[in-house]
Amino acid sequence: GQSDGDLAGTVYQHTVTNLSGTFAHSTVLSASSNSFNITGNLTVPAGKTFQIESGKTLNFVNYYKLRVEGTLNASSATLQGSGYPGSWYGIEFYNATSGQDLSYSTIKDASYGLNFINSDVTFSRPTMRDNTYGMNCTNYSDPVFISSVFQTNGFGVYGDANSHPYLGAYIGYNSFRTNDYY
Repeated sequence: GQSDGDLAGTVYQHTVTNLSGTFAHSTVLSASSNSFNITGNLTVPAGKTFQIESGKTLNFVNYYKLRVEGTLNASSATLQGSGYPGSWYGIEFYNATSGQDLSYSTIKDASYGLNFINSDVTFSRPTMRDNTYGMNCTNYSDPVFISSVFQTNGFGVYGDANSHPYLGAYIGYNSFRTNDYY
């Protein structure tokens, strides 16, 4: 797993710019660099937190995924691929629960901007753009989205019959802009 970095209490402060593997500790990206390369699948296990500081960019250099079983805090961050839809897998929330934060973040160039598997989470103000699927829900996933933007995706929102994403009770609750399919 990820074990390099300086220990600060029970949270590792990451100072490297290439990341892959499973975090052994809760981790904060704290390098002076604003850009990090994801060079393999990255997993946040249950009970661990991965915090991406505001203004940081994660570049997925191949078809890798960020799998979140624990907690992701990524306010005002960018998670992106190589400039075209499907160049990386996306963020997969697996058995994830509340406490996630993607406010004012942008997820782009993925197959699945956000992929939910048996996860009930709430998001406020993320932007999913230029993905094959802005959001995909399977296996009893019931995410809630508030003031979110789904823009220029193949499918804005997609899911199975057992999942029930909540996208608002009135017009304007979320924004859907030039997706191929809704």
